[in-house]
Amino acid sequence: MDELVKTWLEEYQKAIRSGVTEDALPLFAENSTLFGTRVNWSKYLPEYAKKQWDPIWSTSKDFEFTEILNISDFGGSAYCAVLWKNTTKIDGEDVARFGRATFVLEIRDDSFVAIHSHFSESPK
Repeated sequence: MDELVKTWLEEYQKAIRSGVTEDALPLFAENSTLFGTRVNWSKYLPEYAKKQWDPIWSTSKDFEFTEILNISDFGGSAYCAVLWKNTTKIDGEDVARFGRATFVLEIRDDSFVAIHSHFSESPK
C-alpha cells in the first residue's frame, strides 16, 4: 500500500511541476472534497483547479514533496500526511514557501485517486 501512495504522490508532484492542471485531474475523484489556500472548500474539481491550482501552479517552480510524515492503510483507502516546498513569485520576487498537505486516497480501477486533499503553508 505504501508504494501505491508513493506512486500517487510522485504523479501529483509531476503534474504540479508541469504546471498543467489537467494532468492532475485523473488523480482525483470527481466528488473529492478539496481545501486550499485560495478556495475555502470545493466538491467541484474543475472549479477548484481553475481557482486554486491554476493561479498557484503558474507562479510556482521546483515543487517537491519533501517528507512523508505518515501513511495509514484502511483496506481500500489510505491517508497520508506530507511536507512540501516550492518557490513562487510574489510581487515579482522568488519566495521560498514550505507547507504541509494531507490526502485521503481510495483505490479505484487498481490505482489511487484522492477523495480529499488539504494544502496549507507552514506557520511562520
